[in-house]
Amino acid sequence: MYTDVANSKLFEDALCSGTLIGYGTDENLIHQVDGATHDNWWSSMSMAGLFNTLDEIYKTGNASAPVLASATKH
Repeated sequence: MYTDVANSKLFEDALCSGTLIGYGTDENLIHQVDGATHDNWWSSMSMAGLFNTLDEIYKTGNASAPVLASATKH
């Protein structure tokens, strides 16, 4: 199972501060050949909370997951 280890501290901090109300990762078991197989999600009570979290992810340089980017078709 894929987990977002690189951003887990950031998400935990945002959850504790109240910026986020939840976060997680999903794995799509049924998908199209060229479709996504995994995703990350986070939820906030405001758009500001969502965008602030996204901004923090970009600041860390963890906006993409090299392991998933290098995955081949299956």
